[in-house]
Amino acid sequence: MKRRREIVASLMQEDEMILSIGSYPQLGSGDFLEPPHKANGQFSRSLFLPDEVINPHPRFHTLAGNIRERRGSKVRINMPVFHDLNTPRPFIDPSIPYDRSLFPGDKEAKEGAALPDHIYMDAMGFGMGCCCLQITLQAPNVDLARRLYDQLATVGAVMMSLSASSPIFRGYLADVD
Repeated sequence: MKRRREIVASLMQEDEMILSIGSYPQLGSGDFLEPPHKANGQFSRSLFLPDEVINPHPRFHTLAGNIRERRGSKVRINMPVFHDLNTPRPFIDPSIPYDRSLFPGDKEAKEGAALPDHIYMDAMGFGMGCCCLQITLQAPNVDLARRLYDQLATVGAVMMSLSASSPIFRGYLADVD
């Protein structure tokens, strides 16, 4: 990764900088795919994400449905929007299709799932669409498990700050560090 950054930096102008972000800033915003797809898929049932963004392995389609069934609703992700001079107060997202009625959960945004002054996201793909790494560790005994935990707990804060590299969601600037 260091070498890649060096190569890119060597091709940039003096007033250009490399920006590393953990998620695609336009994910779920208008025609963000090429070719464009409509957000009307049976699996995610998202107002913003088409099923074409989901990994085609059946496990992922089943996962989306199972979570929705267990919760009794779609996921509700609300990130506070950044207010600048041009952001209305309250900010009510004009891109939410409140009148859509393809699936029973389509009414959730209108019924309060989409909070004012927030960027609303209604599918697991918004979390799983971020660049991420998940690891599972197994220790042969409790003593080693505690030792592993103690070692990893010290770097937890650093890892959290490194993962906070997503300032834009659905094309809107979020008020998060």
